[in-house]
Amino acid sequence: MTYKELITDFNSFLKHPDLKGFTYNKTEKLKITVQLWLSLLLFMILSLGILDTLIDIPETDVFTKMLESIGYFGAFVFAVFLGPFLEEVFFRLPLRFKISYAIIGGLGVLFYLAFSVTAILEYYYETLSWLYYVFWLLISVVFVVSCVVFQNQIEVNSTKYFPYVFYVLSIIFAFIHIGNFEEFPLRVLLFTPLIVLPQFVLGLGMGYLRIRIGFWYGCLFHVLNNAFAFSLIYFTIEQV
Repeated sequence: MTYKELITDFNSFLKHPDLKGFTYNKTEKLKITVQLWLSLLLFMILSLGILDTLIDIPETDVFTKMLESIGYFGAFVFAVFLGPFLEEVFFRLPLRFKISYAIIGGLGVLFYLAFSVTAILEYYYETLSWLYYVFWLLISVVFVVSCVVFQNQIEVNSTKYFPYVFYVLSIIFAFIHIGNFEEFPLRVLLFTPLIVLPQFVLGLGMGYLRIRIGFWYGCLFHVLNNAFAFSLIYFTIEQV
């Protein structure tokens, strides 16, 4: 596959996501992964530069706190390998339906979503009612029971409505990254779609690779991206 063919197919996929896979050798799959990552990385850098001039985005100290708690090596392993792997399991693995993938992925997505929503609410309210946590627990239980009871219907509909599943998971994946902030003033909440736009686009790329050439290539894309981001942050801190 040439670079032009890759970009053409990626654009076509985004217009109407489908479940078609490609049977390339490992070398070709690696080439596709790196080419797509570099292309979307360029988009991410440009979009972040534009956003930085338009929106006063609060800085996040998540990385600094991670370094303080588990050190550079621990932060590297978590940010570059463990974190991407878990996010790919939860957000991309279920794109090809298996009941086990759906349950594991769904519970993971609910956990990340609950974590991000809780972070925002706790910024405005010092404490949250126990009913709030019971709500998320009940949602999780209902989800698992529904997957088991309605497995056949879910499998049929997951294929029929795959484009919606693909984009909903991509949107949630992007949104959970708002939880990286420590503060959530109104301007952050209002501009959340723009703030998480780079993560949304990267998520589209990882989802595309998961479907077209396999789960592990989406993971590799994620690892490459986080390794690049980790390196930038690391050298920035070292120079301060």
